[in-house]
Amino acid sequence: MSIIQPVRLREWRYFYIMPELPKLLLYSLSINERQYDALDHLVGKPPTAIRIAFIENAADVIPDSAPWVKAIRNAFRRRGYHVDPIDLRVWQRRPEQLARRLEAQDVIWLGGGNTYYLRWILKASGADEMIRRLVRGGPSSAAGAPAPS
Repeated sequence: MSIIQPVRLREWRYFYIMPELPKLLLYSLSINERQYDALDHLVGKPPTAIRIAFIENAADVIPDSAPWVKAIRNAFRRRGYHVDPIDLRVWQRRPEQLARRLEAQDVIWLGGGNTYYLRWILKASGADEMIRRLVRGGPSSAAGAPAPS
């Protein structure tokens, strides 16, 4: 069995998936149908079976961001995803509970906004290290985003 398997999604060009490695879907701005399809394929489940932790704290410091943050969250819900909003401000002193909550998800969504604030709150809550460990396939623990800033 080959470690690297070519995959074709609709009109996309071929790309390679390495099943033994962590899977990341990185994008910017609005998510479109092809990206939803890529997310479903990456997770390997239909939307109605996918649990998504929505970390939207990057918008905490953006005035009047509540409507567009809610619109993005609701777009995922309308598609059938199980959306679990996680406000890291609430979890800063409860790292074990935050780790368990993140580990229960199929996807961790980091919403848009102020990147510097997001990086700070990820570190302050310990979520950065938890996400790093989850992406690498290991158990999570509290304290240290997926990449240094």
